[in-house]
Parts: sequence; structure tokens; C-alpha cells
Amino acid sequence: MKNYEIIGNGFEIILKPLVVYVANSMQDIYMSGWWHRGVLHKLTKEGKKGLPQSASFDIYVESLDITRTLMIFDRNWHDVFTYKLPIDHRSYAKELIGVRNAVAHHGIKDCDACYAWRALDTMARLMQGIDDNASQEVRNLIEQYYCNPYFLYEDYVESQT
Repeated sequence: MKNYEIIGNGFEIILKPLVVYVANSMQDIYMSGWWHRGVLHKLTKEGKKGLPQSASFDIYVESLDITRTLMIFDRNWHDVFTYKLPIDHRSYAKELIGVRNAVAHHGIKDCDACYAWRALDTMARLMQGIDDNASQEVRNLIEQYYCNPYFLYEDYVESQT
């Protein structure tokens, strides 16, 4: 399996619990106006494209992808999340926005294993305190693909050429 695919698997693991956490947290602060104040008001015109204007909570949650969710998390940091999570979580979200862009727009060459390990580690750290089960699932990916002597030797040899 390619490193970009493994990173994609990590994003799939964290997406639903992260979206639900973000939506519930914004609902706690913005109440019934959470979608308009916390989502539509915080995204660019391009970022809002395809999002519902009015729907049920479940439809709103299902309409968010990982990129939008991370951006919404970052843009609502001061109003919503600064009271709930350590500041490191904001840094993790910002880093993962960059990872998501790299994964979505990669070329023929796969990323190196160290980059994939770092991306997965950041996902696991972001999910600590949000959804510990998702965090552990991502850690399991790291153990499955990146914590064996052959992997470490192979990556070292590749970096020397």
C-alpha cells in the first residue's frame, strides 16, 4: 500500500468523530445558529460551495469533508475550541490542512514513509481528547505499517540513494 493511501486511511478514521465533535462544540456556543455562524460565516465563497443552507444536524455533518472540518476548527478556535483543548490541537489542525492538500494533489511519486508517519502521528495527537478510540485506530495504522525493522532499514537505504 502506498504512503498516500495510508494517510488517506488515517483521514477516513478521524473524519466522522472530528466532524461530530466540531459540530457539537459549535452548537454548544452558537446554539441553533451554529451552522451559519460557525460554518458558512467562516468559509470563503469557494469553501461554501455545495454546502446546504438549511438542513438537519445530520445532513450538515454529512456535508463536511476533512478539509472543511479542519478549516472550521481553526477559524473557530478563539470562540469555541480554545476553552476545550490545548493550543497544540490548533497547530495539529493547521498541519493536517497542509497534509490533506499534499495528499489531494500528489503526483506520480509517493511521499516518503517519514512524512506518512508524521501525518498519522499528528492525526492521532489531534484526536487525543476528542475521540480516544479514533486516536488509537490511527496509532494502530502507524504500528501496522511503520513500526518494524524492515521498514526502518528500507527507508534508511532509500534516503541514502
